[in-house]
Amino acid sequence: MSLSEKVWRSIGQGRAHPSDVLNILIELDNRKGQVGLWALENELRSSLPRLRPQSRLLAAAWLEATVLYRTTYYPESQLSRLFSRLVKADSGGRPDLPGQGISRSSGACSKAWAKASPGAPSPR
Repeated sequence: MSLSEKVWRSIGQGRAHPSDVLNILIELDNRKGQVGLWALENELRSSLPRLRPQSRLLAAAWLEATVLYRTTYYPESQLSRLFSRLVKADSGGRPDLPGQGISRSSGACSKAWAKASPGAPSPR
């Protein structure tokens, strides 16, 4: 049984012991490293809205535990920030890579928004 299946089985059963959660996260980290933690985090995040209300709380707890484990043992570096932006791009957003497109910190983005939707309130 894969580690992801263990997580989903725990969510389906409606219970997870804290030591089991930590053991699964450690095992995932040992097998796949930070990439495996990112994958589980993204799988949980994308599945959360589709779950039954009873399962959402436990899935949200798993997500929070995964995020906390990852940020504790892998402090956010430049590479992980780039990976995070690429993952957001996969989920429908646009990649926010340096040198591409409009910088969010400039006023150009607000001007482009106002120009594209006259009469709409500014996004800021």
